[in-house]
Amino acid sequence: LPLNFIVHKGDVKDPPNSPDRSFLPADHATIWLMQDDEMVYNQQGAAQNFALLHYRRPAGDYGDYSSTNYQDFWGMHVWGDTTNSVTWTEPLKPVDQDTFGVVFQVDLTDPAAQIGYIFHRGDEKDPGPDQFLPFADYGYEVWQLQGADPEMPYVLPVPQVGGGSAGNINEQRAFWLLEDTIAWEAGDSAANTYTLCYAPDGGLEATPEGITGGECITLLRDPNGLPQDVQDKFPHLADLPALKIDPNDVGMVPDILKGQVAVSSVNAQGVSQDATGLQIPGVLDDMYTYNGALGVTWADGVPTISVWAPTAKNVSFLLYADSDPATEGTAYPMTLDPATGVWSVTGEPGWEWQYYMFDVEVWVNSTHAVEHNVVTDPYSFSLAMNSTRSQIVDLSDASLEPDGWNDLQKPPLPDPEDISLYELHIRDFSVNDPTVPDEYKGTFKAFTLPDSNGMQHLQALQQAGLSHLHLLPVFDIATINENKSEWQSPSFDELSQYGPAAEDQQALVSATADLDAFNWGYDPWHYTTPEGSYSTDPDSAARILEFREMVKALNET
Repeated sequence: LPLNFIVHKGDVKDPPNSPDRSFLPADHATIWLMQDDEMVYNQQGAAQNFALLHYRRPAGDYGDYSSTNYQDFWGMHVWGDTTNSVTWTEPLKPVDQDTFGVVFQVDLTDPAAQIGYIFHRGDEKDPGPDQFLPFADYGYEVWQLQGADPEMPYVLPVPQVGGGSAGNINEQRAFWLLEDTIAWEAGDSAANTYTLCYAPDGGLEATPEGITGGECITLLRDPNGLPQDVQDKFPHLADLPALKIDPNDVGMVPDILKGQVAVSSVNAQGVSQDATGLQIPGVLDDMYTYNGALGVTWADGVPTISVWAPTAKNVSFLLYADSDPATEGTAYPMTLDPATGVWSVTGEPGWEWQYYMFDVEVWVNSTHAVEHNVVTDPYSFSLAMNSTRSQIVDLSDASLEPDGWNDLQKPPLPDPEDISLYELHIRDFSVNDPTVPDEYKGTFKAFTLPDSNGMQHLQALQQAGLSHLHLLPVFDIATINENKSEWQSPSFDELSQYGPAAEDQQALVSATADLDAFNWGYDPWHYTTPEGSYSTDPDSAARILEFREMVKALNET
């Protein structure tokens, strides 16, 4: 339903004599208003005449924005409906940087229909061809990745491919909750016909007559609504109408889930009333709940590698002799357990210490295509440097256990109330400790030096009553470069020259913020692998041994 509103102070309206205005919160939860302007804007850029382009380079190699040399940083050449004055050698610089990447602001003419632009560093372009941002199609704020498809460059917003006069199948406003049950707010009319449409390789389109481009099965409206146990599990969806899949069609669901899916509502006159894509976590939990082991498991010295991928069309196991990116892999077929959605392959004893990845053939909503995603194992115990490949390791291998590991006894804890907690960051603990050898600074190994300043301090705290350490994240972190030879840091001598009120320190630190080793760690990639930058060797399983050595040393302190 629309929300009607008037902006006023006392009896004075803005704009003067303004008519009642309205907007649909379901379509736009936030709006922007300008003084003396009756227009209701859905984006801030539309109201204030600017566009924001977010640009991400996964390696964080944006360059030095303090430089005036256009070859030193990734800038933006822009033309068209803009008031910015730029040249190829004096490109636009970002106005901000966030967790996604850098943010470019383009000031616009009034009115403005579109801009043309190129991200470039020197004469290197990304992605290559001239890019155009028509505001009528994409709005005034977009997010783009390095190497984006020139024809579909944006991660957000998702362009309305296959949209229609009623609905948008690129949105996901329906919820597939059980194998045979879908919840959708548009499913409240007994007079309409509801269908679930699917296309293994994509191609669905929303038209004024309904969804075309694939196969469709009829959904039956359940006047009783969602079952009580479903309402209890999804209380925020409890009041939505329920649509049921015919029992004769339920057997098709596993295959339907492997492609593009959408639902449609058509009235008695054959006119589409709405269409949308579906959110599928509920049905995946219903059909493929799995409590078994994933990743690498061992039986009599033989590894089995498993991954949960119920919507994959196929998964291949890629085995590599080492971590060298130039080393070619050998592909092995994986077998699907249709009851659990788990793909597995059983290898040979000689696979231990080798590296692997999964080649997952899967429909991807964001690209509107079937893709081959070559990915690491989310249940990895060890990784190549910078998480480029997973490594096959056996955690019970003696080479990964410190001396006395299996005899280690954890200190007793009679009552949780007795805990005295100290929060600690692995790198900060030792990186500036002069009593720690350079090769151990900032690593797990620093905790194995009982005579270091840091460990002496912890021992003193322990004697004063400290019982527990709370380590800031130690799992594999997505945004730290584990190749220490590439780290860059500001000069401490230069930093110390500036006064406490100066702004130079911030500029100096910001110039290398994406290239240094500083990171709190709240950006997990592989939860079950220790962070490689905290190891003396991030390109091997040494991180496991060194993590255990740290644990053992702390328990014995």
